[in-house]
Amino acid sequence: GLFGFSGYSASKFAVRGMAESLQMEVAPYDVCVCVAFPPDVDTPGEAAARGAMPKITQQISGTAGFWPAETVAKAILSGAEAGTHHIWMGVDGFMLAQLTSGFAPVSSLLEAVLQVLTMSIFRLVGLFYLQMFNSTVKSAVKEKSS
Repeated sequence: GLFGFSGYSASKFAVRGMAESLQMEVAPYDVCVCVAFPPDVDTPGEAAARGAMPKITQQISGTAGFWPAETVAKAILSGAEAGTHHIWMGVDGFMLAQLTSGFAPVSSLLEAVLQVLTMSIFRLVGLFYLQMFNSTVKSAVKEKSS
């Protein structure tokens, strides 16, 4: 989840859960359901959305930077063509895909091994990020109330 985006975050969790369930339903027909974990994409829509975000959300989400739309589109298309369930971009996307793998299908033995081997370390990194984000929120709330 992300501060200021409770509804948006909930819808993303729902999409991931639906994709995992749907993948089970369509697997017998050799259909692959993909879930993309795109970073913030440099588009006019994103620029408008960023302007409407609370300052705290801008500070937190600004840590990952913006990716060119063409780069993101190519990565998603490439992943979909390869039948990859979790499509990610960059180090943060890779970490997020590993941490949220749950009962998601894997595309290869290598992907499964990477998930098993990286889960603990990525959880530690995730806790660091969470501490940073929570500290940002607390500081902003404290500053606002002063």
